[in-house]
Order: sequence, then C-alpha cells, then structure tokens
Amino acid sequence: MSVWISLLTVAKITRPEIVDTGRRRRWSEGKKLRIVEESYSAPRQASATARRHGISTPLLFAWRE
Repeated sequence: MSVWISLLTVAKITRPEIVDTGRRRRWSEGKKLRIVEESYSAPRQASATARRHGISTPLLFAWRE
C-alpha cells in the first residue's frame, strides 16, 4: 500500500492552460476582394490562397458567395 501512495504523491495532475487567441481580425472590403480575386486566379487553389493570407478555407468560400 505504501508504494501506491508514493506513486500518487509523485504524479502531479495538471490543468490544461487556456490559450488566448486574441481578438478577431477585421478585413476591409478591399482586402477581402483582393484575396477572393487571387483565389480565382489559376492555377492556385483556394486552400493555398487561404493559408497564404492566414485565413480558413471556409471563410474564403464564405467571402466568395
């Protein structure tokens, strides 16, 4: 029994840290338009354009609508 208690005292249970992602970015209409136009230019893929600008692919497709 003493071995079990020692293992419990050695092992520490830690809480996960909450990472602050910051505020949402605001994109001007002009910047959105330039990113959308770039996503339509061949031979680039929309996902590559989204990664290049640091946005998600679903956000880019929402802007395309």
